[in-house]
Amino acid sequence: MQFHELCLSLLKANRTMPSEEKQSALVDSPPDTMLVLPEAAEQEHLPRLIAGLRRSTRTAEGDVQFLQRRVQKLKAEEEHVWKKLESARELREKSESARQRRQEEAEARASQKQRLLDEQARERARLHDERDAHRHSLFLARSKLAMQKRERSSRLRTESRELSQERIAKHNAHDKNAAHHHQLIVDMHVRALQSRNEQHQSQQREAVVLREKQHQQVSLAASLLTEEAQIIHRLQQIKRETTSVLSGTVSSAGLTPSPRKPPRPPAASPIAPSPHSARRDVS
Repeated sequence: MQFHELCLSLLKANRTMPSEEKQSALVDSPPDTMLVLPEAAEQEHLPRLIAGLRRSTRTAEGDVQFLQRRVQKLKAEEEHVWKKLESARELREKSESARQRRQEEAEARASQKQRLLDEQARERARLHDERDAHRHSLFLARSKLAMQKRERSSRLRTESRELSQERIAKHNAHDKNAAHHHQLIVDMHVRALQSRNEQHQSQQREAVVLREKQHQQVSLAASLLTEEAQIIHRLQQIKRETTSVLSGTVSSAGLTPSPRKPPRPPAASPIAPSPHSARRDVS
């Protein structure tokens, strides 16, 4: 902005400056010394004056051309500066509009971001509330489960105590029944042993009686066998005597005697008790 203002001030100064001042500023020698001459030396210095005028004319023409070129250049610079100023204004307007648009976009983004943040905050609050509600429901459910577990454990302890008491009572009754049954078994065994002893004693007495009877029978059989042997002996003697008598009678009569029968074997020894009867006696 300072450069544009400086250019504008230079253009304004160039427009308002008179042409004489411009010419005096551009020409090396002042116009008074070039144009004003003394009257005495006018004839002498006329050629030099003409030459000087020609030089000053050429210089003025060069200055005019230079000034024209400078004016054109300044006009071109002015147009260029105006164009640059217009372009700068347009750029400033565009930059202002772009800045305003960027600011609006930033404000929109900020508002959208704030809206998103608000929505996220509301969502977090909702999730936090839901989590708190879920935790509270879980706490209530766990409390209920713990209370039910305590009730069930107390009920189970009571039932187990009752069952243990019933089991103890049944065990005591079973022990009593077992003791009674054992006593009955012992009594039965005692009675069985007593009956077995009595039976054994009776069997022993019976065996003694049978043994005595057997001895009596054996002695009787021995006496009978002895008597039988004696009788057989006497019969043999009688048979021999009869045979001798008969043989003598036959020989005297002229008959042949019949063949003699072989004698009977001697009588067996007295009957000894069999081992079976002895085993029965022992049992």
